Amino acid sequence: MVQRLTPKQAAEQLENDDNVIYLDVRSTVEFHEAHVPGAMNIPLMEHDAQGTMRPNPDFTNVVSAVIPTDARVIVGCKVGPRSDTAARIMDQMGYDCVADMVGGFCGASGPGGELIVAGWRHFDLPVATVPSPGCTYTELVERARANG
Repeated sequence: MVQRLTPKQAAEQLENDDNVIYLDVRSTVEFHEAHVPGAMNIPLMEHDAQGTMRPNPDFTNVVSAVIPTDARVIVGCKVGPRSDTAARIMDQMGYDCVADMVGGFCGASGPGGELIVAGWRHFDLPVATVPSPGCTYTELVERARANG
């Protein structure tokens, strides 16, 4: 079963337990703009040559190759839907402790632009613009192939 966490709850878990993994499932472009410090990036969807978001066909293979099924994982995206989908996929893959961070990194807005769910950035939490070593999608794909 997928747990739901607020950004504040996610930040507390990440701060208090070095073994918790934050999995950012946004596109590589979104990830490189800014992300949760220490986050791993495995996009659930990626932009194609025309700029359309398409499912990443390697998502499950890379996840299973680089994240143990008994790891504690918090999954986040931009506003919420991708992380919810990714967390459910991981739950079906047999991951024991997966949480979806509601509101994602940027928060969700209503049709009039009003904030309806606050994201990571709304809580004055730390933000990184340089990925941690070994945490970019390219590096994780390489690790997955080596583990392969």
